[in-house]
Amino acid sequence: MLSFYVLLLTAPLAAAQTSFLQRRGVLKDAGDWDESFRLCTIGTKPGFDNLIKVFADEADNTRYVSFAREGYATEDGFIESMQKCKGTLAASCRHRETNSTPSGCAVCPCQLDLSQKPYGNYQRRMMQLITPRCRSSGKEPFRVLLVGLGGGALVQHILGNCPQGTMVEAAEYDPRMIEIATRYFGLNPSPGAFKVEKGDGGAIVAARATEGQTYDMVLVDAFAGGSHVPESCRNEAFVSNLRRILRKGGSVLHNMAGPTYSNLAGNDDHKLALPLYKKSFGSSAVDLEVLKGNLEFPSNLIVAHAPQ
Repeated sequence: MLSFYVLLLTAPLAAAQTSFLQRRGVLKDAGDWDESFRLCTIGTKPGFDNLIKVFADEADNTRYVSFAREGYATEDGFIESMQKCKGTLAASCRHRETNSTPSGCAVCPCQLDLSQKPYGNYQRRMMQLITPRCRSSGKEPFRVLLVGLGGGALVQHILGNCPQGTMVEAAEYDPRMIEIATRYFGLNPSPGAFKVEKGDGGAIVAARATEGQTYDMVLVDAFAGGSHVPESCRNEAFVSNLRRILRKGGSVLHNMAGPTYSNLAGNDDHKLALPLYKKSFGSSAVDLEVLKGNLEFPSNLIVAHAPQ
């Protein structure tokens, strides 16, 4: 999940990743973005109270996903997922009224542009930590579990930068995000390389621990439709089960939000979770990285290592 200052700023920006957000104007003054750039709005379902909106940037074929109330592009300045697709925006993306799915969403395929780094400070940091590990993993296939799929960009960057044979599994609570990832972000299940399971991340991690499954890296990027991490994905049982499913020398990378527009002090999720990680992994094996820059609010990345 990404949170940009740019949603309330009008100053010129050099970074390409913010160009679309800047052109859409000042969010809380201008309201929602131009309908011609909205590819799809997926409605609420029982247990999922927020709309999901998908946008495309016509200039560079970048895709954006947000949870939002009607009349606004995002809730509280958060872009849930963002990625650059190869090539130019297909003509079908611009014509929802004549070329759409039965639900009225545009047909707009994407192939991730792996020449571009992932968007978001935490995603780039995760890839900095994952890439050298997977490339030096030896004969045994490198296994990654991702709790929280989003648009699936991390999955594709991992598979695109790690050796053949790398296996990525993802757990995603909201079935609408799985639909969006495959329809607009170019993510497709691949036998032997990637699979996704729908369900609560805490329950899925607990099941993996019971089954004796183990992973080299576990990435946690789960939010409850806003800046808070679901309790089931940060409580003591969850952290303990993460420790159980790590291979020797494995690591957990847990992304937690910092300040937001409605809460400039930030929430306490990382403050509550950090002692649990230290209890389960040992204080010397746990770090808290505060990631800043690139016009983003600071975010918190908990990094925990299992012993060799």
